[in-house]
Formats: sequence, structure tokens, C-alpha cells
Amino acid sequence: MLEAVVSSFGHASSLCWLKFLLLGDHVVPVLVFKDKTDTKYVKVLSDFPELPAVTACAHLQWDTRTQEIATIFSYAVPAFINEFQLRGFVDEEGFVRFALIVHGHHSPYLPVFRADGQWHHFCVTWQQENGTWAIYADGKRRASASGLCAAGLAAPQAIYGQGTFIIGQDQDSLGGTFRAKESFSGNITDLHIWQKVLSAEQIEKVRSCWMVEQELVFGWSSNALEVESTVQQVTAQFLCPGKSHSYCCCSSLLWWEVCTQGWPKQQVPSSARELWG
Repeated sequence: MLEAVVSSFGHASSLCWLKFLLLGDHVVPVLVFKDKTDTKYVKVLSDFPELPAVTACAHLQWDTRTQEIATIFSYAVPAFINEFQLRGFVDEEGFVRFALIVHGHHSPYLPVFRADGQWHHFCVTWQQENGTWAIYADGKRRASASGLCAAGLAAPQAIYGQGTFIIGQDQDSLGGTFRAKESFSGNITDLHIWQKVLSAEQIEKVRSCWMVEQELVFGWSSNALEVESTVQQVTAQFLCPGKSHSYCCCSSLLWWEVCTQGWPKQQVPSSARELWG
């Protein structure tokens, strides 16, 4: 049985049609950042505690039309505008490279997944002790190191609490001063943030749509987001490893396709047109 969900992409010529094969139940709101602009943003409405350790995970679909730097999220406090941030770009070999910023200190850009237009799951972790960090993509650790922390003789500081968390923009001032060339273009959903470093086993559970409740700081909910009016919102149903399988395909009549990535050894339609027949 197929059901269709229709969501407007701003005008009639770019309607987004979602068709679900109802075999699963992980349905989530998706944020659609259709272009790089200095206006589109989403603010997380949550009080962040001090974070001596942190994990942030989400599902992401990268806009492959641009190779410019894109800011997936930024967390700013008065003491450090670049307190905690994840950004990336597409390299010449067709990989999306991520870099993590903590206390204004920047990791190298390292390849994490192919820029193939498909959905990918990522997690980033950091802890105060030794400034140890890691980046996971699609359940595998792609990069890790230590030393991403304040320089000098002082002990590394925890990430400050009571900051402003923005999805899709780099904050050049607290909560604002966005620049189009550093903004995110693509789709993002299922963002969760913990006050701890998740283990590889826990990250795999999160990728499989299971919730890790312990020390959860923010859980994905449209009710906990301040969404700028031109950021589009659609509903999607995800394929989850280890759970009942479902398909989600969404295609605008213009340029953007929202199509869930098939998990290994799983045949999934590559576009909405295949599902529509």
C-alpha cells in the first residue's frame, strides 16, 4: 500500500511528493535548505549545559552542486563565537570532507562520505580530556585524533553552556551575521545531541533509529526548532538497519531529489520516478 504526502516547495511548479512503502515507522521532519543564502537558518530551542563531552548525530543529504564551504551547524557563546561547529565541502575527488571546530580550534578537513546526493548518517564526538575527537559516517569511524582544545598551559575547557545553536549557518556574531558563502545547502534531519561521547556500538544503534536516552541534551523535534520562514519542511520515512524496511522518495519538479539511501545489500529505487513507475 502506498500513501502520498504533498508538501509545497514555495510554488506549484516545485511540489515535493513523498511516497511511502509502509513497512517501517521511523517518520521524521526534514529541513530543506534549497540554496546557499545568508537568511535561511534553524535555531535549536534548547538550554545547553556545559559540555565536558559531546556527541552530535544527524542524517544529511548534501547538495552536490557546489564545492564551497558549508556550515552544517554552529554553536556560539559570548566567549567563543566558534565554540562548537561542523562544516564541510566537496573535494575534487568527489568526497564530502568534514572539519570540526571547538573553542575556535579547527581540525583538518577529512573525507567522510561520497558526494553522491544520497542520505548519509554522521556523528561527531569531542571530549575535554586531551581534546579527543572523532567523526563517524554511515556507522564507520572516518577520522579521529586528539589535541582539539585550548592551547597553552591551562587545562582544556569544557564547551560552554547557555549558547546559541544554529543549523545551516556559521555565526559571525552571537545568533547572527550569516554569510551565504558559508551556509549549508541540502537536507538534514534527526539531529540529536548528547552530553557524553557515544561508543561505536551506541552510534550504530542511533544510525539504526534506536534512541540513546542517557545524557541526551537535545532530541529531534519540530516543536523544539525556530525555523526561518523560507526553510522548507517535509516529512520523510527512513530505512533503518535492523528494523522493518521502508522506502522514502521525494522529488521536486525542479532540481532536488530527496531519496533515502539504500543500506548495504538493499535494493532501493534511485529516484522517485522508479517508485512511481
